[in-house]
Amino acid sequence: MSHRSGAVLIVISGIAAIVATLALGFLVRARDDADEGRALVVETQARLMLYAALQYVQEGARLGWDDPLTDEHEEGYGWIDIRDGRFGPCGRLGQPLWRPGAFPAQGAVARCPLTLLGRPPFAVGLEIANPMVLDAGLPWDQILGRTRPDPMPAVGDPVAFADGDPRPRRPSQSWFRVRRQSHAVFLLTCGAGPTLGLRDWDEVVVAGLQDAFGSEADFLSLRAGERLLWYEVEWSAAVSGNTMYHYNWADGPRHEYVIQRNGSPHVSHERLNSRQFGGTFSYIQRLRDEPPAW
Repeated sequence: MSHRSGAVLIVISGIAAIVATLALGFLVRARDDADEGRALVVETQARLMLYAALQYVQEGARLGWDDPLTDEHEEGYGWIDIRDGRFGPCGRLGQPLWRPGAFPAQGAVARCPLTLLGRPPFAVGLEIANPMVLDAGLPWDQILGRTRPDPMPAVGDPVAFADGDPRPRRPSQSWFRVRRQSHAVFLLTCGAGPTLGLRDWDEVVVAGLQDAFGSEADFLSLRAGERLLWYEVEWSAAVSGNTMYHYNWADGPRHEYVIQRNGSPHVSHERLNSRQFGGTFSYIQRLRDEPPAW
């Protein structure tokens, strides 16, 4: 009887060891998958910040310079003023639209942390509603009356709908910085992490955010876990139309493009019409190494 008990214990111990080994392997694999998933998330966040930074540069060429103390709605004429080539953006009378030493002065930086709002302005609801009444027996004026439009606003109060809820859902985990290198060349830093786009502890102190990070060691620990990407871009005043296809000058400037319709080519035309005036980019270059100043 004792020999049998010993054999059973050995078998049970072996099975337990195998189960423990499998469980440990599963946990290690799950941890590796989680790390890979997090790496993908932060890489995606950092690359999305590139699009945000590019739009910031484009819009800043003309928009965003309105002085609330004046009756005029000031707009710029490009990072390189399209009227005379001066360092822009400048206003209608040629005056700089920024304060000396602040962005967009050469060498100055704009820091832009992004947060997920509780509810953005003019947000629509996720509920899907058919705008038409599906009862074929009703008169047409009721069927097409659109008594319940789709999409529906997220809130019914018109003021709350327009204002949104600016309270962040969670602390910022994405940011970008724009440093003006020269007239039209910008250095973009795109980050995924909680440092709010602050480069070092000195900037934390200048911004008065020491309490948000605790200590310099804590800040550096957060920075070590971030994903940072650097790009150099050159803005251009050139703009384009709605579509970029082959030109046809037979009866005036227009775009001509060919699409397949029912298996056969179909030629369509579109008159030139620019819907954006913020300019474009001559080049967007990913930098391999961290630049000395960003």
